This record gives sequence, structure tokens and C-alpha cells, in this order.
Amino acid sequence: MMKTTPFNQIIQLGYPIVVAYSGGLDSTVLLKQLVELRKRQAFPLYAIHIHHGLSTHADAWLAHCKQTSEEWGVNFYHAHAHITQQNQQSLEAVARDARYRLITEIINQIAKEGAYNAVSLITGQHKDDQVETFFIRLKRGSGPKGLSAMANKRTVNDLITLYRPLLNTDRTALLTYAEQNQLQWVEDESNADDMFDRNFLRNNVLPIINKRWRGFKDCVVRSAELAAEYTQIVEEVASEDLTQIKVSANQLCCVRLSTLSDNRQRAVLRCWLQTLCSQLPSQKQLHAIQHEVIKAREDSQAQVKLKQGSLRKYQQKLYFCPLLDEIPVEVIKPIIWSSPLSSPLRNLVYNQIIYCEDALVCDPERSLMAVRAAHADEIVSIHYGVSGSVLCQPANRGRKRSIKKLLHEYKVPYWQRHLVPFLFYNDQLVAAIGLWPCSEFVTSSESSVLYSINPPI
Repeated sequence: MMKTTPFNQIIQLGYPIVVAYSGGLDSTVLLKQLVELRKRQAFPLYAIHIHHGLSTHADAWLAHCKQTSEEWGVNFYHAHAHITQQNQQSLEAVARDARYRLITEIINQIAKEGAYNAVSLITGQHKDDQVETFFIRLKRGSGPKGLSAMANKRTVNDLITLYRPLLNTDRTALLTYAEQNQLQWVEDESNADDMFDRNFLRNNVLPIINKRWRGFKDCVVRSAELAAEYTQIVEEVASEDLTQIKVSANQLCCVRLSTLSDNRQRAVLRCWLQTLCSQLPSQKQLHAIQHEVIKAREDSQAQVKLKQGSLRKYQQKLYFCPLLDEIPVEVIKPIIWSSPLSSPLRNLVYNQIIYCEDALVCDPERSLMAVRAAHADEIVSIHYGVSGSVLCQPANRGRKRSIKKLLHEYKVPYWQRHLVPFLFYNDQLVAAIGLWPCSEFVTSSESSVLYSINPPI
């Protein structure tokens, strides 16, 4: 047993342990060590193998992993991945994403079957893998967070915590252990293909560096650990700043944000956006957000587009706008029904009240102002993208104003205005749902109706 592997801390948690078992040297040693530990302290142990279908030997590897798991008394699960590589996508990254997605699905199944509320996922990355990851991140121009490489522990979700107990162990130590215990493992022929960056580093670059400088791997690992410590400090400060700057989940106060230095602004933006989208903006995009959006004039419609939304400014607030806001008004169809109490799709009717969750813009005091129910001969409809020149007199207002000016007064951002649902009886505007009712339709009688509507999807 290698003394550098802190398995005991993981086992003492008392959760079932799942090994990502490829059948290679590292995962084989990992699984064998846990099997040996289980002889002294019982715990649920599972192995998951993902068949990627990228090698002609993939079926043989699956059979090997299944047979080894059965011989060692390990619960074995497997799944087949369907790898589809898009342009400019790394095959390694696509395969990794597919692997972790399937592993997560299987762990959910294991947790359900065993009634587990937490699971420890163990992977076999070792010190050499950590050094390779550091260099790959360095090649990409990563900052301290990227250069911290792989963490020993990472929370995947509420159920799964990922551990990498071999990160401080050399591959040579794993090989020695495997040979001493007469273990059998599979060799992936793609490891010899220098087309992959990791293989090029492993086969051509790092052997020369390690031969020149003894202890080089330890120095890289130490640098990664220092980068991780620095990143943690930055994220703690950014989180404290964010609490003072955040207006809501998807809004920041530009005035307060602008009081920070440029570096702290970028740290806050990263801290904020990682809660809203899975892919953080690049350094170039962050600079564009700072200088082209946050500092933009109020009448500017500047934006920075990200993969899962865009950043825009309105009335001194920075908004993260999900893709829903990008729907052009031409594709949003009106909702029309002939009877005022018939239930259209995605709406429910209770006692002459039409409710729907997740109203786009909802001020309870305004949206709960009732309007009269439609007459029998009136067609009820909801339309989007109503012309801004249409005049309307909201309740408690002394005169009519254009919809364009009213939307501005009600602080609806310009990019969301085409998503505001307008209620009509025949051709008469009755209300901007979630914002205001028109004065001539307001009533307090028992036949009143309250309307709320989903955003268009």
C-alpha cells in the first residue's frame, strides 16, 4: 500500500465509494487498493466503466473491467458513450464530458437503488497527470485558477463529491505496486499518438525536462498548489465584494462596481458569472464587459455575447440576459381564445383567475390589480411586440402615454420589451400583464379577473 494515498479520510466519511474504472494502470491500482482496504473495513464499493467506442479494443476493455470487478467482488456498472465531435472541439474534451455525464447518471441510479444521500467518486489521476494538466493550461494562457490544475477534492453536485487521492503519487510508484501485486491492466494505443497535446507532453517534452532537472514534477505540483491558494483568497474577496454590488441574481450595480479597481471588477464578474453560466468569459470578453458595457452611455445598446447569454447595461445596472431575451418578436405567436374562461396552453383557471408561474416582469402590487372579466362576445388574446406608439392610460394615471414611454417608466430593459405580454379584449388594450392594467378596465367587482402569463418559449 502506498503511504501517500489518503484513502482513510475518504472511507471514514461512511459514504459509498465509486471508482471511475477505465481498466488502465492508474484506475486498476486505485480499485485494487480500495479492495484491499475493504478487507479491514467494510464499505460499499462500485466500479463504473465507460465504453467510448473510439478504439477497436473497446469491447475487450469492457470485458476485462467487468471480469476483474467480479473477481474482486466489486459492484460493476458500465455505459456506452456516443461521441460526436464538432468543429474546433477537442476529442479529449468531448470524450471527457461524455464520460462524466454518464458516470453522473449511473451514480444517480446507484444512489437511488441504495438510498444513498451522498457518494464519493474516486478517479485515478496522479502526479504526472497533474504536471501535464499544468502545462496544457499554461499553453492556453490560463490564470492562477487554471494553473492550479486539478483539485484533490471537488464538489460535483449535492450528491457527488469527487476525490483524486493519487495526485501526489508518481506513475512509477503505481507501476511498481501493480507489478508487485501482479495486476493486469489495459493499454490504450491512443496514448502513443502525439496528435493529442497531453501525449505530446508526456512522450516528448516532459521526459527531457525531468532528465535535466530532478524534482521538477514536485516543483510544478507545488506551483499548482500555490496558485490554488491564491485563487481561493481572490474568490473570497470577490464574494465579499459581490454581496455589496449584486442587485439581484442577474443584476449588478454599475455605480458600486465602478468604485473597484479593474482587477477586482474582473474578479467580481467571474464570481458572479460562474453562478449563471457554465463557461466563464475569456480575458478579452471581460475587458469588453468593463469598457464597452459598464462604461457605456445610458442610451447605448452595447452588449457582450457569451455562449449562454449576454451582458447589457440599463439604468446603471449590469444585466446577465439569458438566451430567452434573444428571441426575436417575429417568432413569438399570440395566444388567442374565444371564451374568457377557457384555459390556453400552459395556463390554469381557478375561480375566474388565470395564473401562471414565472411571469417575465412581475410587481405584485401592479399585477394583482384586477380588470373586469371579458364579455361573452369579446375575444381574449395576448400579444407580444406591441407598437411603442400605442397610447394607454394605466390605472391611477391622469392621462394617456405611449407604451414606449410607459415601459421606460416601469424600468423594463429595452431588450425585454418585446417579451412583455399585452392583454386585449377584441382590439382594445386591457393590460400589460405584470406591469399595469388600463384604467377603463379596472374593477373591484366579483367578476374581476387576475391575469399572469409565462414568458414566451
